[in-house]
Amino acid sequence: MDDHERKKLQKNIEGEFLIVSYNTNEYSNDDNNVKDFEQPVINNNFPQTQNTNELSSQIQRLETRILNKIESLASNKEASQKIENLQKDIESFKGKITLLNKDIEQGNQKINELNSELTQVQKKKQEIEGEYLKYSEKVIFVDYLEPYAKATYDYYYFCLSGYIKALEYFQKLNHSDSELVSIVSQLLVKFNSNIPNKTNHWVGVINEIKDSKATANIDLIRSLKQIPNNEEKNKEFKRILLKEVFEKYSSSIFILTEEFSNLSKFTNDSASAVKDFEQFFTRFKSELHSKSKTIGLDLNYVPLFEHYEKYAAFTKLANQTCSLPYKNIKNITKDSVLEIINYGFGNEETNVILA
Repeated sequence: MDDHERKKLQKNIEGEFLIVSYNTNEYSNDDNNVKDFEQPVINNNFPQTQNTNELSSQIQRLETRILNKIESLASNKEASQKIENLQKDIESFKGKITLLNKDIEQGNQKINELNSELTQVQKKKQEIEGEYLKYSEKVIFVDYLEPYAKATYDYYYFCLSGYIKALEYFQKLNHSDSELVSIVSQLLVKFNSNIPNKTNHWVGVINEIKDSKATANIDLIRSLKQIPNNEEKNKEFKRILLKEVFEKYSSSIFILTEEFSNLSKFTNDSASAVKDFEQFFTRFKSELHSKSKTIGLDLNYVPLFEHYEKYAAFTKLANQTCSLPYKNIKNITKDSVLEIINYGFGNEETNVILA
């Protein structure tokens, strides 16, 4: 209550007798209030001789107490409203907390599901790793070997193309010329008998590496596992292929090429079929020399029917008789190379039989 209202109230009750009561049940906890309101009841029977000033003072004190109580009640009403608002906020927060707890519960459930899935994934990973360890003992990835595997594969099929061409020419021969047919067939048989037994096996390995950059060859896997770096592994792979296959195989194809490019020396025949052999294999021999170098073959080349002395530095004389197709060769000068037993590569000598 502001000052204007207070003064107005004072003016209205000034000079009047008031009856004031107090409800002790409502304010029983306020000892001062009880004490203040335990005043004599003032009524119209109050003696007229009562001191006006004293009464006015009592009324003024009473007015002050009433006003204070009214203000207290108003303040309590504001507090009640605040409490009510806080209670509403609390209820709202409780609702949010309930939703949050529900979200947390769902989150925990999702985490449990993910943990379960992760456990399954880890279990599957362990199974795969176990399978990989078993598999790695049977198959290894060797992408670093792929370039050399491709080079040797191409070289092998070039050599094979020469042999296939020889078979085609053989099919075209006039089989009534039994001597020529016999010599060509004997030379082809000799070639096949000198091919390494593991040729097809290793051609399969290099084809596998060329296509998949992996190998399941146990011997190769064991050899490569002992070597720490790829460069050295590549050298070992090259060494194995050359020693196991391509030195001996190349020796055989070079010898066959020398023989067919000099076929007329074996038969004393200049028929067109013989010339076809010689012309094709003379060209083929030149290309074969070039391609052999691409896979690292260092051939100690010795030609047929030329004098041995020119090639003595890397030639070894074989103490044996020549094979059947060479027995009828005539008009060869002494100490000329009559037959090549095998070609040497690098530090290895070429074995020959002299006329």
